[in-house]
Amino acid sequence: MASSVSEDSSDSEIFKENPCHITNKFFTNNDEENFKLEDTNPRLNLVQKITNRQIYGRFTRHSRASTERIFNDIYYKCRYSLENFIPKGDPMSHIFMGFTLCGRFFISYTTKLGESNSSAVLFPSVEYVLYIWRFVPGQTLRYVGKHRIFRLFKSSLGLDEVMFMQFPLDPYKIICYAIATGNPSMAFLTVLTLPTRNCRNCQEFISHADGKWHLQIILP
Repeated sequence: MASSVSEDSSDSEIFKENPCHITNKFFTNNDEENFKLEDTNPRLNLVQKITNRQIYGRFTRHSRASTERIFNDIYYKCRYSLENFIPKGDPMSHIFMGFTLCGRFFISYTTKLGESNSSAVLFPSVEYVLYIWRFVPGQTLRYVGKHRIFRLFKSSLGLDEVMFMQFPLDPYKIICYAIATGNPSMAFLTVLTLPTRNCRNCQEFISHADGKWHLQIILP
């Protein structure tokens, strides 16, 4: 995927003589020439850096060393324009948050005013719904499932920030969190589970609208 500085100078000459001309059709700008590797340690090759990261958590053999970046910028072949893989129509009103760690799913959420259960409540609370999309390079996003998050949030004023995170050792868990300004400030958190490749709680069904196969996720 990328090359790094190696002690063997003959390897670099091979890459110069046989450059790669594969381009990403979703990225029109030619940024291949501007892409450079971060020179973290010229004495280590890419395999040694990856091995050290797995053992020590860093590219060097020192657990207390500062965090280093491999790349100065995102690899140009890994860039995709949103307008090229977002389905047309309703998803355009979504707030897209980004990819999951595995790169198989794309996360977004929407907001809407909930229904008031009492006539005394003039302003209904804002409801947040998180959407999970299946991402396949070269195709538009495919709807997987949705889940309401922050059910304990009861306010007509929206949350300031809505974000999600994942732990490297448990990539199938999504932790959504948000902060509501107030006196005192409140934080809200929802934990979701991503579907695994052999998910027993998933079922396939045929949509009568388009006749295509979709994947329905039953979330807790």
